[in-house]
Parts: sequence; C-alpha cells; structure tokens
Amino acid sequence: MCLVSGSILQTAGLDNANEAGAYVMATQVVFTAVACVMMDKAGRRTLMAVSSSGMAVCISALGIFFAMGKKPSWLALLSLMGYVTFFALAMGPVPWLYMAEIFPDSVRGPACSLATLVNWAGGFVVTYFFASIISVLTATGVFFLFGAFCLACFVFVLGVMPETKGKSLQQIEQELLGETVVSALHNDDANDGRDDEEASLQG
Repeated sequence: MCLVSGSILQTAGLDNANEAGAYVMATQVVFTAVACVMMDKAGRRTLMAVSSSGMAVCISALGIFFAMGKKPSWLALLSLMGYVTFFALAMGPVPWLYMAEIFPDSVRGPACSLATLVNWAGGFVVTYFFASIISVLTATGVFFLFGAFCLACFVFVLGVMPETKGKSLQQIEQELLGETVVSALHNDDANDGRDDEEASLQG
C-alpha cells in the first residue's frame, strides 16, 4: 500500500500528495521499530489480530471517504496513515519471523523461500493492476474489498494461527504436528545420521 500511497492521495485530491506520502512512509518506519519491541511482549498472534482488524477499519474508512465524494480531505490521509500504522505493527514484520518459527527444519529453507516468493508476487500484482482494478470496481469498491481481505485475515489469525511467543522450535513443532510425529521425525533424522556415519567408516 505504501508503494501506491502517493497515487491514492493524488486521487483523493490532497495538496502536496508526495509530501503526505513521505509522512506515510515515515509512519511505517516508526511503527515497525515499535513492533520489534512488542513482538516478544504482546505475542505474535495478539499483534496480528490487532493489526489485521485495525487495517480493516482504516482501509474501509478510506473507502467511505471516496463514497462520500472525497470529503473530508483529512480523512484520506488519516485513514492511510492508520492503515500503515497497523500494518507496521504486525502484518508487515511478523510473518517474516513467524514463518521461520513454524516450518520444520527439514523444509524451512524451501518453505520460507516459497512464502517470500508468494508475498512479493502478491505485492507485484496489487501494484501493477491497482489502477486497472480501480477502473473496474471504483476506488470505493477496491478499498472495501481490501477491507474484506483484512477482516478475513483477522478471522484466520483467531481461528488458525497458534501463538509462538516464548516457545522453542521443538515446542512449536509438537503443537503443530503432535509429539508422536515430531519424535518420529527426529528419530528418523538420528537414524539417517548414524547410517551415514557407519557408511563412511566402512568406506
């Protein structure tokens, strides 16, 4: 959203839209720093729930702004800055940490790479087709759609996402896969290691 904040503010009719866009970017920097402190205090799941619900409210408010004929002008900037604030608190930084915590050792590298690819591919699609989507759905429709996605994310966080704060990687694996499965996986890894060692000694 930060990538298109300038064009959004220009469409909203704000004077000095580029300067306002810089304030939006600065907001993201500040609250990303806040998130670094809050992750281990509030927890990943709590922050993600607050982040996604706040984003849903703010981006929907931006849709209301366009539905009201781009009035009042301050609502556009306030909504966008609020959206970026909530994004920076969790939805932006937490997934990068979270995916490294929930994937098992055996697939962590490829899985994190795939998740990163999907993330940047989604960002490309939103940025590249943003103007085209607005021409079809109107700005009001687009921002309400974004709000619906944020709300769906909120439901997903509460219904599916486990808390990983203060837990070791093995504890997280046991919660996600079950203790029996994790023990079997570690035993297989240990057996493979012994087999490799025996093969090297015999060779």
